[in-house]
Amino acid sequence: MSRKNSLPALEDLFQLPEDYLRGPQSQVLRPALIEGVERTTGQDRLLKYWPKTGTDADNELRELWRHERLQVDRVMSYPGSDDLFAGVVAMIETLDAFCIVHEPGPMPLAGKLKTASKRYWLRSLEIPANRIVLWKNFVRLSKALGILHSRGLLHGRIDDYAVFTEGLAEPDFRLGGFEWSLVLGEPIPAEPSLQSARGRLESLTYSYAHDWRALASMFAKLLGVDPEGVRRQDPYVEEGDFVELTEIEIELLRTAIDPDREDVVESKAMTRRVAAIIRELSGRNAPRTGNFLLLFRPSRKMAEAIYDISEGAIDSADLEAQRSFVVSDLATGARVAVPEGEDDPDHLFLLTDTTSYRLHPFSDLGAATWQVAVIVSVMPRKAGFAMRDSEVFPIRHSIDVLSNKEAAGKALAQVSGNAIEWTLPLVREGAAEEDPETKTLRLAVLLVQSVEAILHTLEILPVEAVGTRREGGRFVIQIVPRETDRDKIATAIRGRKTVDVMEAMFDKDDQGVDVDWRISTSGGLGGSGTGDVPARFVTAVKGPSGETVYEFSAFDVPQREDALFLRKSGDHGTESLIKRRLRTSRVLEEQRDLVTMFTDPRRNLRATGDTVERDQFFNDLDFAKQAALEALWSTAPTHLVVGPPGVGKTKLVSELLRRKLTTEPAISILVSAQSHQALDHVLRSTSRLLSQTGTDAIIVRSPGPDGAISTDDDIRLRAIGYLDSAARSKLVSSAPEGLRSGIAELQEAFKKDVSSKTSSTERRESEGMRAHTALVLESANLVFSTSTSSDVERLVDEGAQFDWTVIEEAAKATGPDLLAPLALSGRRLFIGDHNQLPPFDSERICSILGNGSSVRALIGSADKTIGPLFYDSGLDELIALAQNDEELTKIRKMALRVFEPFRALVVEDESRRAVAAGARRSASSELLIQHRMDPKIAHLISACFYRGRLETSPRRKAKASKPLPFSFGPDFPTSPLVFVDMPHVSRTGNARPVESDRPRWNNPTEVKMVADLLERLKVTGQVEEKPSLAVLAPYRSQLQRLNSAVDLVKLKHSSLSGFRSFNDDENFCGTVDSSQGTEADLVVVSLVRNNPQTGVPALGFLRDSRRMNVLLSRARLQLVIVGSLEFLREASRHATDDQKDELSFIVRFLKTVDQLAKQACDRGGPAATVIGAHEVRRGRR
Repeated sequence: MSRKNSLPALEDLFQLPEDYLRGPQSQVLRPALIEGVERTTGQDRLLKYWPKTGTDADNELRELWRHERLQVDRVMSYPGSDDLFAGVVAMIETLDAFCIVHEPGPMPLAGKLKTASKRYWLRSLEIPANRIVLWKNFVRLSKALGILHSRGLLHGRIDDYAVFTEGLAEPDFRLGGFEWSLVLGEPIPAEPSLQSARGRLESLTYSYAHDWRALASMFAKLLGVDPEGVRRQDPYVEEGDFVELTEIEIELLRTAIDPDREDVVESKAMTRRVAAIIRELSGRNAPRTGNFLLLFRPSRKMAEAIYDISEGAIDSADLEAQRSFVVSDLATGARVAVPEGEDDPDHLFLLTDTTSYRLHPFSDLGAATWQVAVIVSVMPRKAGFAMRDSEVFPIRHSIDVLSNKEAAGKALAQVSGNAIEWTLPLVREGAAEEDPETKTLRLAVLLVQSVEAILHTLEILPVEAVGTRREGGRFVIQIVPRETDRDKIATAIRGRKTVDVMEAMFDKDDQGVDVDWRISTSGGLGGSGTGDVPARFVTAVKGPSGETVYEFSAFDVPQREDALFLRKSGDHGTESLIKRRLRTSRVLEEQRDLVTMFTDPRRNLRATGDTVERDQFFNDLDFAKQAALEALWSTAPTHLVVGPPGVGKTKLVSELLRRKLTTEPAISILVSAQSHQALDHVLRSTSRLLSQTGTDAIIVRSPGPDGAISTDDDIRLRAIGYLDSAARSKLVSSAPEGLRSGIAELQEAFKKDVSSKTSSTERRESEGMRAHTALVLESANLVFSTSTSSDVERLVDEGAQFDWTVIEEAAKATGPDLLAPLALSGRRLFIGDHNQLPPFDSERICSILGNGSSVRALIGSADKTIGPLFYDSGLDELIALAQNDEELTKIRKMALRVFEPFRALVVEDESRRAVAAGARRSASSELLIQHRMDPKIAHLISACFYRGRLETSPRRKAKASKPLPFSFGPDFPTSPLVFVDMPHVSRTGNARPVESDRPRWNNPTEVKMVADLLERLKVTGQVEEKPSLAVLAPYRSQLQRLNSAVDLVKLKHSSLSGFRSFNDDENFCGTVDSSQGTEADLVVVSLVRNNPQTGVPALGFLRDSRRMNVLLSRARLQLVIVGSLEFLREASRHATDDQKDELSFIVRFLKTVDQLAKQACDRGGPAATVIGAHEVRRGRR
């Protein structure tokens, strides 16, 4: 049966009335609008459909149908869009029509007006209350139009059929009708059939101004105003009813329909104008009788300006003539201009056709007041001049020009409290009460940021200088720790005192040795660093009383000896990051859907109706990725994908980006991650796929760590490329010299910035470079940027929006880190694994947030420690609420959720999904088919960390029988898992410890064993590509010793040259943090810990299942673990297999190793082999 015959007819699906709201208009391909009842559910529906013709025209109709849905999807991804645009339930093709099914309730305004009674509120707009509702609806449509324009979309045909309403006497207008919308800058033309259809329209103007004109004209007609005669003294229609409008209402219509040169016609400006209208209609405005008071005391420069404007007719010494000039000039009509976004400006501009007057508030008699404005400068207005970045309002009252302070004082006394303030048009309506859920989330985000910031202040160590001497050309400064309130705060959260921190850093851990320090007089965040002395640690010596004295080398000495602070040189970057996150956290108050995403993403989960094309790329995915792709494609606004190690999370992201670019060439997507390494990994994978498939896209990468260029897609290189292309173009070559030299200067500035080895922030932030960089960012299809980059903050500040935001390694990011990228799109995809690495310092921060006393102690110290940096961020409110146990508990619980949002959302969704048993749509998907590890290694990872649910793909299983491309010698096992079993220190009772906490933690015997193994390692046979090698350890101190050992092996033996690094550099060694997201053919792991203790204290980092998951899951072919099995058994002796037991994964690890030792692997031999250290050494001999 053909597809056509298998489709139902429209009337098979819906019960349709005889009357249309609007019949189909085939000549211009406009759809029919009709109300109907869905037969299966009995639900009322509003249908927009294009009847099929049975001819080639159906292809045109199908394109219109798809085009409308595409634009609906784009705008509905914008935060807040669901309340401003007509909702779509489904998009269906039937035997006889292409149909869009709208939500029940709202119907086109035209249809509502046809059926409305005489008492309908739109029939009685002479009533101020009804006009207030009308203008509030204008604001709603203005905001909707602002969203369209911010996405580069033009609506193209706004009329009363494109506006939807339920007809209630309250603001509810929604915008729809996107079949003729146009994407500005669309890189490829529309389908020929769609272009043909567009050509049949009588007229279609592609401009933002046209949209605003159409919107205002529709409202003008509702009010009885003639849009074509809006500039007439009597703008009303000659026939029919009209409403007597206030001057401010008519002025708004004039501004939108026929704007003057200085008029700002955009969403925010229109909203502010409507606010003034509503105040006037509500009777809350200032008295309508009265004058503006203006003080004019001409200075010499003002007199000269008036002389020039009057072409010499008014002498510079004739004060009376100058005053008369101002009075006459203002009488011709004046407007007041205010810098955009200023609610309490320190200056205004008064504009006439010829002159611009700068105004300040009057302050001669005390506090400054805008009841009298003072002219402080006079400037001529050139032809075509417009006030940029300003909002302009008409003056509808007379202006009294006063000559001196005494006259101003008398005038104020006469009008008393009824003086009209010059800022009247700027007064906003009172702010609505904050939603409780938003308030809790906002304070929770602030709490997380406050705790993080205070913990950073604890890293600033109070010290005093006890001696100074000269050695060569440098000073040696002797410092000792001093007791301050820092110790009290640290004790309250079970932290270490200053004396203990310094001992650990400089005497035990050595963590402070290779660090650049500053000896500062500032102990808080937000300091300028002025007067700080750069210093390097030299040594620790004993003082005269036995105290430890720390010596630092410096080229200068601090200005004082007492009240000093030791702080790391890079902590200004931390302060900048904190400030940036504080600034972006304001988005919570502006985007309600972002609040919903953090609190309960399933609440606004909706089906998009989109289906994934099952092409060759789809078939190349495993069934888990296929299911995830279909779920995230068809679900909005938020979807989370959980991906264990090796399942191909990056491949899924790359395929999503390729598909979106293929189906929507003008799409813009932000890909963000916390780490540069993760970002570059996704970028490389995506670029490779797009190159293979010939998919064209503009790809931009924000600067790498410390401004480094990590890819050819770096935004600065892209900017240079576009400038070079422009410079070579015929257009520029024939342009005026000024333009050509400007482009050349910009080229040079970018090239200097790229080639400079020193910080070039000032150059990069120069106006021209910033503007060009912003243009490149806005033009890109794919923007790759870390979540806390300045580029992302700039995009938020500028109100930019992407069609999608993709968050990679989402489990490692905190809520405050994610706010900025999430605010940039209403369609959000998270990719991560909450069973791998959490956010930095998560254990300590979660412990603090989970303890009310600790939180209260930290917040109690906030004024002193972080007050200056957190000023005006709501800190006072948080401090006050900390005294309320009930409120604080609620905020703390939300803060725990905010700190690890991915983990919280996924765990919650999984539990709900289990209860609902598939009855509800899920907000998350799981990828449980791995392609990286040997099946036996994957079995170990699955059993330990994923409840046995991780499977290996058939393709990976098929490769498991291949021999290893490397060997440790004939006596060393080729098993996928090899455990080199080191002796447990407690076996004999007198064995010396093999691990050391000075510095913490390292294990020399394991370092020696790893070196022995690497000396024997060599590549076997011919390989197409060098096998990769990783040597990993959970402790940085062990890593340092492993690095030294590997360097010695390289000097002695050349065999390691046959291997490549697992990372981008040439280093084989890494920690858990540096290895997440990477993989290697061979992984050698040193576990380090080996002591006679039991339980959690014995294990240290090894007790953290998430870190161990990363450590053990990097290997593709063979995993060699160096450690003590007996130690692990003894340390976990009291643990159980219960998932709630912190050490249960070690129990499962030991059990699974025993099981694998009894199984065969695909390439022969046991799946796991335990070999004693003595056997390895014997084999070496």
